[in-house]
Amino acid sequence: MDTVAAWVLLPAVLVAVSFGLGAVLRRVSRLPVPSGLLVPIGMALGVVLALSGYSIGLRGLLTPVLIAVLALAGIVLAVRRDEIKRPGLGALLWLAVYGLYMGPVVLTGGWTWPGYNFVNDTAVQLVVADWLPSNGRALPSERGISTTTDVLTTYLSGGYPQGSHALLAALHGLVPVGLAELYHPFVASLAATCALALSVLIAPVVGRRWAAVGGFAAVANNLFYQYALQGNMKEIATAATLATAAALAGWILSHLRRTPRARRGRALVASAALLAVPVSAAVDVLSVAGAPYAALIVVLWLGMAAAQRLIPDLRSLGLALAAGIAVLAVATAATLPRLITWGQTTSTTFATPQMAEDLGHLARPLELRQTAGVWLIGDYRFPPVGTSALLTTLGVVLVGGLCLVAVLALARRRDARVALFVVPVVVVMVLVTPRVSPYADGKTLMLMAPGVTLLGAVGAAALARWRPGVGIVLAAALVGGLLLSDAMAYHAVKLAPVDRIESLRDLDRHLGEDRGLALFNEPEEFAKVFLDDTRHNASTEAITPSQVQLRIPQGFGNLYFDLDEQTLEYVTQFPTVVLRRSPAASRPPAPYELSYRNRHYEVWRRRSGPEVLEHLPLQGIYQAALEPSCQEVVALARRAREGEVLVAAPAPTLVMLDTIAARRSAGWNPHPYRPRMVLTATPGEATARVSVRKPGVYRGWIAGSFGRPITAYVDDRPIGSARGVNNVGQWHALETVPLTAGRHELRIKRPSGGLAPGDGYAGELGPLVLERQEDAQLERVAPAQARSRLCGREWDWIERVRPGDRRDPISRRAA
Repeated sequence: MDTVAAWVLLPAVLVAVSFGLGAVLRRVSRLPVPSGLLVPIGMALGVVLALSGYSIGLRGLLTPVLIAVLALAGIVLAVRRDEIKRPGLGALLWLAVYGLYMGPVVLTGGWTWPGYNFVNDTAVQLVVADWLPSNGRALPSERGISTTTDVLTTYLSGGYPQGSHALLAALHGLVPVGLAELYHPFVASLAATCALALSVLIAPVVGRRWAAVGGFAAVANNLFYQYALQGNMKEIATAATLATAAALAGWILSHLRRTPRARRGRALVASAALLAVPVSAAVDVLSVAGAPYAALIVVLWLGMAAAQRLIPDLRSLGLALAAGIAVLAVATAATLPRLITWGQTTSTTFATPQMAEDLGHLARPLELRQTAGVWLIGDYRFPPVGTSALLTTLGVVLVGGLCLVAVLALARRRDARVALFVVPVVVVMVLVTPRVSPYADGKTLMLMAPGVTLLGAVGAAALARWRPGVGIVLAAALVGGLLLSDAMAYHAVKLAPVDRIESLRDLDRHLGEDRGLALFNEPEEFAKVFLDDTRHNASTEAITPSQVQLRIPQGFGNLYFDLDEQTLEYVTQFPTVVLRRSPAASRPPAPYELSYRNRHYEVWRRRSGPEVLEHLPLQGIYQAALEPSCQEVVALARRAREGEVLVAAPAPTLVMLDTIAARRSAGWNPHPYRPRMVLTATPGEATARVSVRKPGVYRGWIAGSFGRPITAYVDDRPIGSARGVNNVGQWHALETVPLTAGRHELRIKRPSGGLAPGDGYAGELGPLVLERQEDAQLERVAPAQARSRLCGREWDWIERVRPGDRRDPISRRAA
């Protein structure tokens, strides 16, 4: 039910609310704004109202209710004035774009979001959107409470723009479904609204049908599409507000030409005030980075109005500027105080010499030609190869040629309205690119990309006037190239693992009442979203109360470190430790006991005593245990004082198919930097004969991250399949299987590709491990018995401890 509500109700509510707010603007301005622009300008007003409402203290449902009441009033006004028309091409365009963007999610059969572990900015967007309704723009009371509150403090105090977050939060109040479920439908709705606005912009030039083609082509641009699939909500919202401002400015020019000169002054003032709404929304959404785009649209609009002699006199111009500035000041009042702060933050993040080469998540600086929208490879960060490279070049040449035709045709018609959108995105890209990092440059190229393919569609329409067949064929080639590129992105998309997300939500319900700070020992950036009611410390986050302290210091961003790789002092400062379930993870130190377990996670809580004085870690790559050096064991025992004992964590009983050492298909090559991992470039399999020493029930585990199901077999019997994007160093659980002692054959198999979203994500594949299901208890060893009992065996770890009181199990065994 939540899935249907997210996919259907969210876009329906957004369109209805936006239409109603647009109708209010049409009524207040007394301008005959076309119906096709009501949803875009209403969405822009929704951004302004949502951010303003939360900023002035309209908490909880007050802001959503205010927006809904205004929207309802607008709809009632439109009905009474008989201004609601039957849905036409604009509605079909909106639905087509929404379907294109929702395809990777809908075709999974359930809610999720794309871009997981690609660019996890989505986590920050969700945290901020969740914070606004209850707290507005107030900062958390103090640092160190949890990773979630520390992230909020850092972003909010830095002037982080929140316009799109506020609109999402307000819609969440009207559609009571989880924010994560609503996130991608919201992004898809923004893209559809952007396409609608751009179609209105070019309709007077190319006609309504070609305008629909142009609007679709603009947002089907592969670079723009892929940024949406990685969760860039702010940037998609920025494009939508800029497209709305450009389309409204273009319509205003036409309206002023039709308005008698005697009434043109009033129309100009009303138009300036109305145009300030989407301009303000662009600033609210992207802060200081959105201002240059919006300002250029306004400057171009004024320049065109002056060139066409649509400004009746200086007094009218002055009043228009005053009206526009007044609306802008009111609509951005919640953002203006933070513009300087965010400008300073972004200048030190993206424009300093130290950051000049920062790639962020990119593998290389993006190429200018990628803005043509044809890029025949699933991951836009890499160049196409082979035949795909040749076809990409042909596609880029086609788009470039169509853009040239469009420029010549528009110059001949002396119609510059398309420039209202195209020129600002190109100018900002040209001016900004040399001054910022490749990561920031990628975003300027992404915002420019829809303008390129929009212009290409205008060129195809111009050719169709001359030779209809030629124009239609070239338009089909343009759209076909865009859709083929998008299909490749769909095939390679990385989708969020919803089953594990639900386990995080379950953890939050279980841990929410704990007072102490819990160590969350997994590089999971969405922990700060789904553990928001839990005092947790995501140890490898850049912003967190206590960053991981390693025995061997090294960089830790987005990496996994077993507890044995962390210092004892660091681990034991936390009363609770949360571990991802795994056959290779070390047990927490002796004072901790397992208190809760769900499908993916374990919760360990510290009891009173014993006191760990020294910890000998015994950890290998994908191995929870190793045989210790007897010399180290004896030395540890000699350091024990009276009353102290040694405690050892037994090694789990494991049977492993090592993917590197096994017989494997030719297309499965060793990972360049992840040990015991292979890259599965082709379908295939790996097999190995193994010896089972202890009979019993074993659970299967597969390490890695992959978009296609990997099936495991024991003696040709399937024991389950695993599929999904995973975090570094983590495992997928399979079913259990009874095993007898003796020789067995293990096999893992990757099938041929299919049409499912994400099926082309090859990822990385690690070992198959069978773990015997047994309840292993800590072993207490007297120092004098250390050599005989601890040497020559594998252990998870060995500790020197001082037992606690009589309630401590170790104390009772020592008595």
